[in-house]
Amino acid sequence: MTAGFKIAQFADLHFGEAEDTLWGPLQDVNSTRVMERVLAWESPKLVVYSGDQVTGENINSNATAYWGRLLQPCVSTDTPWATVFGNHDDRSVSGGTRIDLLTFDKSFNLSLSQFGPVSTSLTDTSIPSLSPSPLHSLERCTWPYQLLSSAVLQR
Repeated sequence: MTAGFKIAQFADLHFGEAEDTLWGPLQDVNSTRVMERVLAWESPKLVVYSGDQVTGENINSNATAYWGRLLQPCVSTDTPWATVFGNHDDRSVSGGTRIDLLTFDKSFNLSLSQFGPVSTSLTDTSIPSLSPSPLHSLERCTWPYQLLSSAVLQR
């Protein structure tokens, strides 16, 4: 077996979707189980959440609570991650913004997420080199990105 840098990608998790139904919360539990199994079986060096982690426009309360749940498998396995926002990674019905979500994401030591360039409507297009870090052999990683549908995420 050759050594390599393994990345796991999780997309379209839609945590918080249909939170007032029976199937919505069950899907969050199922998604968490799948992520836990992938991380246990594959032992990636990095996870990339590539959009639509939550369905913010359907969440009645704090979207960061769902964000924390979706990050828990990485936190439990000490696996760093980077985040790309999708069109559903939006504020909850009661308020909050994408900046709030990314600020919350970045509050975790394992987060490699970055605010995107001010001149674009993109977020997390790259991760700068860090030393020492889990990205020890990579000078720069560039990820696919999604266009933000409604607001420019700037800092």
